[in-house]
Amino acid sequence: MTEGERGIANLRAFILRHESRFERLDGDIPKDRVGFVRDGFYFFTREGFTEALAGANKAETLQALDDSGLLIRKDSRHRTSSITVSSEKIYGYKVKSSILSGEGGETLESMRPTGFPTCGNESGEGGEGGAAVHVEFPTFPTSPPEVGNAEPKEPCGVSPPSPHSPPSFDDLEKNPPKPNGDGRDIGEI
Repeated sequence: MTEGERGIANLRAFILRHESRFERLDGDIPKDRVGFVRDGFYFFTREGFTEALAGANKAETLQALDDSGLLIRKDSRHRTSSITVSSEKIYGYKVKSSILSGEGGETLESMRPTGFPTCGNESGEGGEGGAAVHVEFPTFPTSPPEVGNAEPKEPCGVSPPSPHSPPSFDDLEKNPPKPNGDGRDIGEI
């Protein structure tokens, strides 16, 4: 994955994660505003764009956006654009909303946000940079293991419960919580 592709993936993930931080035409000003959303594009303030890149190279990301047709330019010399809000002109970067659908010539690999664990292949090897989410909950086999297999495989992105799981109902019956000094049970308000 190139640095520009990484930047595009980070922008996409940022928009999906923080869409509420973009001001809409009919909405209130959001806390920690990073830009504006209008019909057909996301407008990032300069500061918001830098935050959304999450460390990816700005110049290479802008070039990749431009090459893929996702950047709306002011003119052929400037990659920045402007938007007028309440008679104030704000400069930043306009990115087509099709960045979310992967239109614009990016590869499937470039659509994957970075910084998340990936699912492994059949040999169990994993990697970095995928979009898998780490979820902690117990797994249950859907069918009995085949003869010769010691245990069923866990689905990718799922971890066994942590050692600090809450006690089971049986554990609570055997060892009920002790009351606090004021006579209330632990956890009671």
